[in-house]
Amino acid sequence: MALHSQTINSQQKKSTHTYGFAVSLTLRLAMPPKPKAEPPQPAENTGPYWIQVKYGKDQMQLFNSDCLATLLADHIKAQCAAHIDEDIDLQKEDKSMVGLRDAAGEGGEGRASKVLAAKGVYYLCKLVVSAEGDGSAPVPELLFEEADAELEGAPVEE
Repeated sequence: MALHSQTINSQQKKSTHTYGFAVSLTLRLAMPPKPKAEPPQPAENTGPYWIQVKYGKDQMQLFNSDCLATLLADHIKAQCAAHIDEDIDLQKEDKSMVGLRDAAGEGGEGRASKVLAAKGVYYLCKLVVSAEGDGSAPVPELLFEEADAELEGAPVEE
């Protein structure tokens, strides 16, 4: 008996039904193996997408950065800085600003994960607008003094 396929003998192969047509039957005992599909390639920016935001002395929260930048900025403000009236932004450890609102773009559809590094540590800043109203860019101000010492690498006194 062959393993690949076997045909039923000619008397059983064609049978006539009462409707007057013939049915052809072929019996396959073993199917040939299907070719293996290649595994899907991972996307360029695969998680984890969480970041750490420090916003006070010994205060830190984790956030998922795989969302719209405006949504993340609003959520961080609600969770960490609800008492602040000014806009907020995040500062990297090299003291450069992230610019979450700028990352959102005109339509507000920009992803936060495009400007934030996975597992990154960021410091929450408020953006202070000049009192003169001369139209100058807002100045970032850290929310707690110990953040300055941490960014400089100096030991923090307790």
